[in-house]
Amino acid sequence: MSFDLNFTNFDFDLIPKKTNISVKYIKEYLKSMDEGLKKKKLPPNLDYNQQLNNLIKDFQSRDLTLVLGAGISAPYGLPEWNTLLQKLISNLSDTKTKQQSRGISYVISKIYTELFPGNSLITARYLNQTYSELFPNSSLEFERKVRDSLYENIKTNWNSQPVKEIINLCYGSHRGIDSIITFNYDDIIEKAFENIKQRADLEIPYKSIYDNAIKPQKDEISIYHVHGFLPRDKPLTFRNKITLSEDFYHQQYNNTYSWNNIIQINKYRDKTCLFIGLSFTDPNLRRLLDISNQQKGSEDSDFHYVIRKRYDREKTKNQIKQIIEKNQNIFDDKLKNKLSLQEVNDKLIQLIENFEEKDDKSFGISTIWIDNFNEIENILKTIRSRKLL
Repeated sequence: MSFDLNFTNFDFDLIPKKTNISVKYIKEYLKSMDEGLKKKKLPPNLDYNQQLNNLIKDFQSRDLTLVLGAGISAPYGLPEWNTLLQKLISNLSDTKTKQQSRGISYVISKIYTELFPGNSLITARYLNQTYSELFPNSSLEFERKVRDSLYENIKTNWNSQPVKEIINLCYGSHRGIDSIITFNYDDIIEKAFENIKQRADLEIPYKSIYDNAIKPQKDEISIYHVHGFLPRDKPLTFRNKITLSEDFYHQQYNNTYSWNNIIQINKYRDKTCLFIGLSFTDPNLRRLLDISNQQKGSEDSDFHYVIRKRYDREKTKNQIKQIIEKNQNIFDDKLKNKLSLQEVNDKLIQLIENFEEKDDKSFGISTIWIDNFNEIENILKTIRSRKLL
């Protein structure tokens, strides 16, 4: 759920445990990826202006779908994945042991998720089952607790510029958005639509869709909550079940014909999608992108786009320094090869960004690189202007 782009995004568990993580190994891995990519239809190598011009054209033809991840909601104070689990563990500890202070519960929960970071899905499954046992007569208690934790520290007066620009893309003569897909449970986008109505007396018809029975009306912008929807000030019903715990995730993964999977396949196949705030670590998303690519005709030259922030060189340099200092073998190899810390840093960032760009390409996605998050607003403004660069 996090949009924090640092070296933790790279899943080093993919590399065999007995293999040293070296520049040579990563180069060989990228080479093997290149060989696999040759068999696929890939996006061309486009510069920044060409990427934006293509998005403008899709916007002009109302053929653009926005796909949003946790990075859109983070500026509002909503927790990322591990923080949300920490809150839920803390709340569960308070529920089970009334004498225990909330402070102790929070400390324990924070240490737990830091000490066992690979068990997040298992933790979520345990939380879901435990809440069900504690509240057997309330089938939505887990969702209520998630909602409470989700909005606990929300900045209600915050006005994120990227969200503002997303809304600007959706109304009047500016509208060029086919629909919005969001992996977030929150109602940030819906509240932004409502704020426009209150402040500017401008109503933008939309429909939040989080169940197969909910259908949009003509001219309504569909906001598909494909992992569930937890509005902050509306009663929850059986339709508000969320995909957080492992068992629900497996149900969704195994049922290709569920409404949320079908929606995604259709949009990824038939529309141009702009992905914002997503890390592409969700196995189900990756599977559905592969399926949609297979269903595209060979004459179809449309590709998708993802906005990615380049790695912070100073931040990664400090991280690499800590890794080298803690690992004598890596330190010895560094000395043996007469590499400076700056050289190691530059080479690793180049390799990781190359890795991510090739990974995007394997799904038919062209990577738009930015240096800071403020550029997202400018990209959306440029698309809305309809003026080719």
